[in-house]
Amino acid sequence: VLFRSETTRYYSNNTNMITNNMFNIILEKYKESKIDPLIIYNDMNDEIGIITFVKNNSDNKIYIGINISPKYRDKKIGSLALNELVINKKIYVPIKKIYASVKKENIKSIKLFEKYFIFDKETELFKEYFLDI
Repeated sequence: VLFRSETTRYYSNNTNMITNNMFNIILEKYKESKIDPLIIYNDMNDEIGIITFVKNNSDNKIYIGINISPKYRDKKIGSLALNELVINKKIYVPIKKIYASVKKENIKSIKLFEKYFIFDKETELFKEYFLDI
């Protein structure tokens, strides 16, 4: 089942459609990455989202990515997770500075990152942010 896929894919850095099954595959892939992802659970202990950290070899920076399962989007889950990471510091990550790169058209993500991160720069396609942890 696809949920708001056309809109979500338009705003995402990854333009491929993501089904719930594909989300589960992505989730498993990131669980195997070298920088441990943060899995977001609901009260029923279902895996509903993931926060990933990916090193960009071209600039040697660590970028954050947030992916919420399609059926749980638009419920402020990304904001709650970033709040725990940034404000409450209840989540430990062994990284001192993280970056985010968001498509200019992705207004919801821009609002999310502007709430917690510091604006860094704007390119032709992206707005970029950083955060010292």
